[in-house]
Amino acid sequence: MALQYSRREFEQDLEEGEEFLTEVVATGDKIKQRIQKIMAQRGVQAEIMYIGSTNPERLTTIIDPRSPDQRYPCDFDTAIITSEEIPEEMQRSILAETFPAGETRKTYGRTERNTIVDKFPVDATIISEEEAKTAPPILYTLKHGTLDSDQVRDTRRLRLFAMRNGVYGGYTQGFKGIALEQLAAQIGDFDAILEHLNSATQTGSQLKIISPLDRKDLALKLQRDILQRTRNASGTYSNRGLLRASPYTMESWQEEHPETMTLSLGSTNTDPHECYKQSGKFIRKTLQSMRLDSDLANHALLVIPHYGTSEVLIAINSLGSRRKEFQERFRKRWDSANGQTNL
Repeated sequence: MALQYSRREFEQDLEEGEEFLTEVVATGDKIKQRIQKIMAQRGVQAEIMYIGSTNPERLTTIIDPRSPDQRYPCDFDTAIITSEEIPEEMQRSILAETFPAGETRKTYGRTERNTIVDKFPVDATIISEEEAKTAPPILYTLKHGTLDSDQVRDTRRLRLFAMRNGVYGGYTQGFKGIALEQLAAQIGDFDAILEHLNSATQTGSQLKIISPLDRKDLALKLQRDILQRTRNASGTYSNRGLLRASPYTMESWQEEHPETMTLSLGSTNTDPHECYKQSGKFIRKTLQSMRLDSDLANHALLVIPHYGTSEVLIAINSLGSRRKEFQERFRKRWDSANGQTNL
Protein backbone atom coordinates (compact mmCIF):
# COMPACT_ATOMS: atom_id res chain seq x y z
CA MET A 1 0.00 0.00 0.00
CA ALA A 2 1.17 3.54 -0.75
CA LEU A 3 2.19 5.65 2.21
CA GLN A 4 0.04 8.67 2.96
CA TYR A 5 0.87 11.84 4.83
CA SER A 6 -0.48 15.22 5.84
CA ARG A 7 -0.88 18.42 3.84
CA ARG A 8 1.95 19.99 5.84
CA GLU A 9 4.35 17.23 4.76
CA PHE A 10 3.08 17.53 1.17
CA GLU A 11 3.89 21.25 1.25
CA GLN A 12 7.41 20.45 2.46
CA ASP A 13 7.90 18.16 -0.55
CA LEU A 14 6.52 20.88 -2.80
CA GLU A 15 9.06 23.37 -1.45
CA GLU A 16 11.87 20.89 -1.94
CA GLY A 17 10.70 20.21 -5.48
CA GLU A 18 10.66 23.91 -6.23
CA GLU A 19 14.38 24.03 -5.50
CA PHE A 20 14.82 22.26 -8.84
CA LEU A 21 13.26 25.25 -10.60
CA THR A 22 16.56 27.16 -10.58
CA GLU A 23 17.98 24.27 -12.61
CA VAL A 24 15.02 24.45 -14.99
CA VAL A 25 15.46 28.20 -15.50
CA ALA A 26 19.21 27.83 -16.04
CA THR A 27 18.63 25.12 -18.64
CA GLY A 28 16.04 27.28 -20.38
CA ASP A 29 18.52 30.15 -20.56
CA LYS A 30 21.19 27.83 -21.97
CA ILE A 31 18.82 26.59 -24.71
CA LYS A 32 17.85 30.15 -25.63
CA GLN A 33 21.49 31.24 -25.85
CA ARG A 34 22.31 28.29 -28.10
CA ILE A 35 19.42 29.09 -30.44
CA GLN A 36 20.20 32.83 -30.49
CA LYS A 37 23.82 32.14 -31.42
CA ILE A 38 22.92 29.97 -34.40
CA MET A 39 20.16 32.32 -35.59
CA ALA A 40 22.55 35.30 -35.39
CA GLN A 41 25.13 33.41 -37.44
CA ARG A 42 22.45 32.70 -40.04
CA GLY A 43 21.32 36.33 -40.03
CA VAL A 44 17.79 35.40 -39.00
CA GLN A 45 15.82 37.47 -36.50
CA ALA A 46 13.79 35.34 -34.10
CA GLU A 47 11.89 35.38 -30.83
CA ILE A 48 12.24 32.26 -28.68
CA MET A 49 9.22 31.21 -26.66
CA TYR A 50 8.63 28.29 -24.29
CA ILE A 51 4.99 27.36 -24.70
CA GLY A 52 4.56 24.94 -21.82
CA SER A 53 5.06 24.77 -18.07
CA THR A 54 8.73 25.79 -18.38
CA ASN A 55 7.76 29.25 -19.68
CA PRO A 56 9.50 31.55 -17.16
CA GLU A 57 6.50 33.91 -17.10
CA ARG A 58 4.46 31.28 -15.23
CA LEU A 59 6.81 28.32 -14.54
CA THR A 60 4.11 25.93 -13.34
CA THR A 61 6.35 22.88 -13.64
CA ILE A 62 7.49 20.83 -10.65
CA ILE A 63 9.87 17.91 -10.06
CA ASP A 64 8.98 15.33 -7.41
CA PRO A 65 11.89 15.29 -4.93
CA ARG A 66 11.00 11.75 -3.88
CA SER A 67 11.41 10.33 -7.37
CA PRO A 68 15.06 9.26 -7.66
CA ASP A 69 14.88 8.50 -11.39
CA GLN A 70 13.14 11.85 -12.02
CA ARG A 71 10.04 10.27 -13.44
CA TYR A 72 7.70 12.67 -15.25
CA PRO A 73 10.37 15.15 -16.34
CA CYS A 74 9.42 18.66 -17.32
CA ASP A 75 10.27 19.44 -20.92
CA PHE A 76 10.93 22.49 -23.06
CA ASP A 77 8.39 22.93 -25.87
CA THR A 78 10.26 25.59 -27.84
CA ALA A 79 8.88 27.85 -30.57
CA ILE A 80 11.44 29.78 -32.63
CA ILE A 81 9.32 32.56 -34.12
CA THR A 82 10.87 34.22 -37.18
CA SER A 83 9.88 37.46 -38.89
CA GLU A 84 9.76 35.70 -42.26
CA GLU A 85 8.91 32.22 -43.54
CA ILE A 86 11.95 29.91 -43.50
CA PRO A 87 12.16 27.17 -46.18
CA GLU A 88 11.86 23.67 -44.72
CA GLU A 89 15.36 22.58 -45.72
CA MET A 90 16.80 25.62 -43.98
CA GLN A 91 14.66 24.88 -40.92
CA ARG A 92 16.07 21.37 -40.78
CA SER A 93 19.61 22.70 -41.18
CA ILE A 94 19.22 25.30 -38.42
CA LEU A 95 17.65 22.84 -35.99
CA ALA A 96 20.28 20.17 -36.69
CA GLU A 97 23.10 22.67 -36.15
CA THR A 98 21.52 23.94 -32.95
CA PHE A 99 20.84 20.48 -31.52
CA PRO A 100 23.32 18.12 -33.27
CA ALA A 101 22.53 15.19 -30.98
CA GLY A 102 18.81 15.36 -31.70
CA GLU A 103 16.40 13.78 -34.14
CA THR A 104 14.25 15.62 -36.68
CA ARG A 105 10.70 14.48 -37.36
CA LYS A 106 7.38 15.76 -38.62
CA THR A 107 4.85 16.50 -35.87
CA TYR A 108 1.37 17.66 -36.89
CA GLY A 109 2.82 18.69 -40.22
CA ARG A 110 5.62 20.77 -38.72
CA THR A 111 9.37 20.08 -38.72
CA GLU A 112 10.50 19.47 -35.15
CA ARG A 113 13.82 18.65 -33.52
CA ASN A 114 13.79 16.44 -30.41
CA THR A 115 16.79 16.20 -28.11
CA ILE A 116 17.95 16.17 -24.49
CA VAL A 117 19.68 19.15 -22.87
CA ASP A 118 21.00 18.66 -19.33
CA LYS A 119 18.65 15.65 -18.97
CA PHE A 120 15.58 17.70 -19.96
CA PRO A 121 13.65 16.76 -23.13
CA VAL A 122 13.51 19.55 -25.73
CA ASP A 123 11.11 19.82 -28.67
CA ALA A 124 11.99 22.76 -30.94
CA THR A 125 10.25 24.03 -34.06
CA ILE A 126 10.63 27.10 -36.30
CA ILE A 127 7.47 29.03 -37.12
CA SER A 128 6.88 32.37 -38.84
CA GLU A 129 5.16 35.27 -37.12
CA GLU A 130 2.24 34.90 -39.51
CA GLU A 131 1.79 31.21 -38.70
CA ALA A 132 2.20 31.90 -34.98
CA LYS A 133 -0.93 34.06 -35.07
CA THR A 134 -3.07 30.92 -35.48
CA ALA A 135 -0.98 28.33 -33.60
CA PRO A 136 -3.05 27.25 -30.54
CA PRO A 137 -0.13 26.59 -28.11
CA ILE A 138 1.38 30.00 -28.87
CA LEU A 139 -1.99 31.78 -28.68
CA TYR A 140 -2.69 30.13 -25.31
CA THR A 141 0.70 31.24 -23.99
CA LEU A 142 0.17 34.82 -25.15
CA LYS A 143 -3.49 35.25 -24.20
CA HIS A 144 -4.12 32.87 -21.30
CA GLY A 145 -0.73 31.80 -20.00
CA THR A 146 -0.42 34.51 -17.38
CA LEU A 147 -1.21 33.28 -13.86
CA ASP A 148 -0.86 35.05 -10.55
CA SER A 149 1.44 33.69 -7.85
CA ASP A 150 -1.35 31.82 -6.03
CA GLN A 151 -2.49 30.15 -9.26
CA VAL A 152 1.07 29.13 -10.10
CA ARG A 153 1.49 27.62 -6.66
CA ASP A 154 -1.82 25.74 -6.87
CA THR A 155 -0.92 24.43 -10.33
CA ARG A 156 2.33 23.04 -8.93
CA ARG A 157 0.37 21.42 -6.09
CA LEU A 158 -1.97 19.84 -8.63
CA ARG A 159 0.94 18.56 -10.74
CA LEU A 160 2.54 16.89 -7.74
CA PHE A 161 -0.82 15.45 -6.67
CA ALA A 162 -1.47 14.12 -10.19
CA MET A 163 2.05 12.69 -10.54
CA ARG A 164 1.83 10.94 -7.19
CA ASN A 165 -1.46 9.28 -8.14
CA GLY A 166 -0.50 8.32 -11.70
CA VAL A 167 -3.13 10.53 -13.34
CA TYR A 168 -0.83 13.14 -14.90
CA GLY A 169 0.14 13.61 -18.51
CA GLY A 170 -0.80 12.72 -22.04
CA TYR A 171 1.09 9.42 -21.73
CA THR A 172 -1.81 8.00 -19.71
CA GLN A 173 -4.65 9.97 -21.27
CA GLY A 174 -4.54 11.75 -17.93
CA PHE A 175 -4.57 15.41 -16.92
CA LYS A 176 -2.36 17.57 -19.09
CA GLY A 177 -0.64 20.68 -17.81
CA ILE A 178 -3.09 23.08 -19.46
CA ALA A 179 -6.00 21.34 -17.71
CA LEU A 180 -4.34 21.69 -14.31
CA GLU A 181 -3.55 25.34 -14.99
CA GLN A 182 -7.18 26.01 -15.86
CA LEU A 183 -8.42 24.27 -12.72
CA ALA A 184 -6.20 26.63 -10.73
CA ALA A 185 -7.30 29.65 -12.78
CA GLN A 186 -11.03 28.87 -12.79
CA ILE A 187 -11.49 27.44 -9.29
CA GLY A 188 -8.41 28.43 -7.32
CA ASP A 189 -7.34 27.07 -3.93
CA PHE A 190 -5.99 23.51 -3.79
CA ASP A 191 -8.58 22.30 -1.25
CA ALA A 192 -11.48 23.63 -3.32
CA ILE A 193 -10.08 22.05 -6.50
CA LEU A 194 -9.75 18.59 -4.93
CA GLU A 195 -13.25 18.89 -3.50
CA HIS A 196 -14.50 19.81 -6.98
CA LEU A 197 -12.61 16.89 -8.58
CA ASN A 198 -14.09 14.47 -6.07
CA SER A 199 -17.62 15.72 -6.68
CA ALA A 200 -17.31 15.93 -10.48
CA THR A 201 -15.94 12.38 -10.85
CA GLN A 202 -18.73 10.68 -8.91
CA THR A 203 -21.07 8.32 -10.74
CA GLY A 204 -23.67 10.34 -12.61
CA SER A 205 -21.50 13.47 -12.69
CA GLN A 206 -19.26 14.74 -15.49
CA LEU A 207 -15.98 16.56 -15.04
CA LYS A 208 -15.56 19.50 -17.42
CA ILE A 209 -12.54 21.78 -17.77
CA ILE A 210 -13.19 24.37 -20.47
CA SER A 211 -10.26 25.79 -22.42
CA PRO A 212 -10.41 29.60 -22.59
CA LEU A 213 -8.82 29.44 -26.04
CA ASP A 214 -11.37 27.44 -28.03
CA ARG A 215 -13.97 26.41 -25.41
CA LYS A 216 -13.09 22.74 -25.84
CA ASP A 217 -13.46 20.39 -22.86
CA LEU A 218 -9.95 19.52 -21.65
CA ALA A 219 -11.35 16.61 -19.61
CA LEU A 220 -13.24 15.00 -22.49
CA LYS A 221 -10.60 12.39 -23.37
CA LEU A 222 -9.64 11.37 -19.84
CA GLN A 223 -9.71 7.61 -19.32
CA ARG A 224 -12.43 6.26 -17.08
CA ASP A 225 -9.65 4.67 -15.07
CA ILE A 226 -8.06 8.11 -14.58
CA LEU A 227 -11.35 9.55 -13.38
CA GLN A 228 -11.87 6.69 -10.93
CA ARG A 229 -8.40 7.04 -9.41
CA THR A 230 -8.80 10.83 -9.26
CA ARG A 231 -12.06 10.33 -7.36
CA ASN A 232 -10.39 7.96 -4.91
CA ALA A 233 -7.34 10.17 -4.29
CA SER A 234 -9.28 13.44 -3.98
CA GLY A 235 -11.79 11.72 -1.71
CA THR A 236 -9.03 10.52 0.60
CA TYR A 237 -7.88 14.10 1.02
CA SER A 238 -11.34 15.67 1.31
CA ASN A 239 -12.49 13.09 3.88
CA ARG A 240 -9.31 12.33 5.81
CA GLY A 241 -6.85 15.11 4.95
CA LEU A 242 -4.28 12.65 3.60
CA LEU A 243 -2.23 12.73 0.39
CA ARG A 244 -0.09 10.11 -1.32
CA ALA A 245 3.48 10.35 -0.03
CA SER A 246 5.38 8.35 -2.64
CA PRO A 247 5.89 8.47 -6.44
CA TYR A 248 3.60 6.42 -8.66
CA THR A 249 5.39 3.37 -10.03
CA MET A 250 4.76 0.28 -12.12
CA GLU A 251 4.19 -1.56 -8.84
CA SER A 252 1.60 1.04 -7.84
CA TRP A 253 -0.28 0.38 -11.06
CA GLN A 254 -0.23 -3.39 -10.63
CA GLU A 255 -1.42 -3.01 -7.05
CA GLU A 256 -4.42 -0.97 -8.21
CA HIS A 257 -5.18 -3.14 -11.25
CA PRO A 258 -4.87 -6.75 -10.01
CA GLU A 259 -7.50 -8.07 -12.42
CA THR A 260 -6.13 -6.61 -15.65
CA MET A 261 -3.77 -8.19 -18.12
CA THR A 262 -0.43 -6.40 -18.11
CA LEU A 263 2.32 -6.35 -20.70
CA SER A 264 5.74 -5.02 -19.80
CA LEU A 265 7.46 -3.85 -22.97
CA GLY A 266 10.75 -2.39 -24.07
CA SER A 267 11.10 0.01 -26.97
CA THR A 268 13.89 1.26 -29.19
CA ASN A 269 12.24 4.70 -29.09
CA THR A 270 13.31 6.74 -26.05
CA ASP A 271 10.83 9.56 -26.71
CA PRO A 272 7.92 8.85 -24.32
CA HIS A 273 5.50 10.91 -26.46
CA GLU A 274 6.23 8.78 -29.51
CA CYS A 275 6.22 5.59 -27.45
CA TYR A 276 2.79 6.42 -26.07
CA LYS A 277 1.39 7.20 -29.52
CA GLN A 278 2.83 3.97 -30.91
CA SER A 279 1.41 1.85 -28.12
CA GLY A 280 -2.00 3.51 -28.41
CA LYS A 281 -2.05 2.99 -32.16
CA PHE A 282 -1.17 -0.70 -31.83
CA ILE A 283 -3.72 -1.26 -29.07
CA ARG A 284 -6.49 0.24 -31.20
CA LYS A 285 -5.49 -1.81 -34.24
CA THR A 286 -5.26 -5.00 -32.20
CA LEU A 287 -8.66 -4.44 -30.60
CA GLN A 288 -10.18 -3.61 -33.99
CA SER A 289 -8.73 -6.78 -35.50
CA MET A 290 -10.45 -8.72 -32.70
CA ARG A 291 -13.70 -6.73 -33.21
CA LEU A 292 -13.59 -5.40 -29.66
CA ASP A 293 -14.17 -1.89 -28.25
CA SER A 294 -11.22 0.15 -29.54
CA ASP A 295 -11.97 3.37 -27.62
CA LEU A 296 -8.93 3.75 -25.38
CA ALA A 297 -10.92 5.88 -22.96
CA ASN A 298 -12.67 2.66 -21.93
CA HIS A 299 -9.43 0.85 -21.14
CA ALA A 300 -6.65 1.37 -18.64
CA LEU A 301 -3.42 2.38 -20.36
CA LEU A 302 -0.24 3.50 -18.65
CA VAL A 303 3.09 4.71 -20.00
CA ILE A 304 5.60 5.85 -17.38
CA PRO A 305 8.51 7.59 -19.08
CA HIS A 306 12.09 7.43 -17.84
CA TYR A 307 15.15 9.28 -19.06
CA GLY A 308 17.12 7.39 -21.70
CA THR A 309 14.77 4.43 -21.91
CA SER A 310 11.20 3.55 -22.80
CA GLU A 311 9.51 1.27 -20.31
CA VAL A 312 5.90 0.66 -21.18
CA LEU A 313 3.29 -1.05 -19.06
CA ILE A 314 -0.04 -1.73 -20.71
CA ALA A 315 -3.14 -2.92 -18.89
CA ILE A 316 -6.29 -3.91 -20.73
CA ASN A 317 -9.68 -4.49 -19.12
CA SER A 318 -12.63 -6.66 -20.17
CA LEU A 319 -10.81 -9.07 -22.48
CA GLY A 320 -11.92 -12.18 -20.61
CA SER A 321 -10.89 -15.38 -22.34
CA ARG A 322 -9.35 -13.43 -25.23
CA ARG A 323 -6.43 -12.05 -23.23
CA LYS A 324 -3.97 -14.52 -24.69
CA GLU A 325 -5.14 -13.74 -28.23
CA PHE A 326 -4.71 -10.01 -27.62
CA GLN A 327 -1.26 -10.51 -26.16
CA GLU A 328 -0.06 -12.56 -29.13
CA ARG A 329 -1.46 -10.15 -31.71
CA PHE A 330 -0.17 -7.06 -29.93
CA ARG A 331 3.33 -8.42 -29.32
CA LYS A 332 3.59 -9.37 -32.98
CA ARG A 333 2.91 -5.77 -34.00
CA TRP A 334 5.23 -4.39 -31.32
CA ASP A 335 8.12 -6.71 -32.17
CA SER A 336 7.80 -5.89 -35.85
CA ALA A 337 7.99 -2.15 -35.17
CA ASN A 338 10.71 -2.21 -32.52
CA GLY A 339 12.89 -5.04 -33.82
CA GLN A 340 13.75 -6.30 -30.37
CA THR A 341 12.73 -8.84 -27.78
CA ASN A 342 10.26 -7.51 -25.23
CA LEU A 343 10.94 -7.55 -21.52
